[in-house]
Amino acid sequence: GALGLMIAAMFLIARSITQPLHQIICAAKELALGNFAQNVSIAHNDEIGHLARTCQTMQETIRDVLIETERLITAVQDGELTMRGQAERFQGKWQALILGINRLIDAFVSPITLFNQTLEQLARGDFTATLNTSDYRGDFQTMMQQVRTMTAQLTDVVINVKTAAQEVAQRSRE
Repeated sequence: GALGLMIAAMFLIARSITQPLHQIICAAKELALGNFAQNVSIAHNDEIGHLARTCQTMQETIRDVLIETERLITAVQDGELTMRGQAERFQGKWQALILGINRLIDAFVSPITLFNQTLEQLARGDFTATLNTSDYRGDFQTMMQQVRTMTAQLTDVVINVKTAAQEVAQRSRE
């Protein structure tokens, strides 16, 4: 009888440990696959409960990072280039990830801002805009060189039109 009670007690203890661990493992697998709908609700106040709460915190943190990333992507797609991620909401490598996304946005915004300023000058008729293409590499450098070429060609067109207009005016006076 005592042996039977011991076996039953061992079975219940093992089950009370393995069942929650199985839930946590399944939730972690789903989390690894990108399924954030898992809810690990284990009411233990021991190590298993701590593991379950940690798993839930990890899920919430990853979800929050994904929401922040999506917010930034949407802002850039909508042309809101002043939007930056709220890195202070996160810790460790999650914070570094959001700061890295902010730096990525900055890397695109800088040449776009310069390009826009140059176009504004040209629209006002100021053809003295000069771009320092050495500050940029790759496609950005190519873009800046094309803007410099465009500015030079527009300047030539304006000079030629002015010269032609002056010649026409001179001839009509004669």
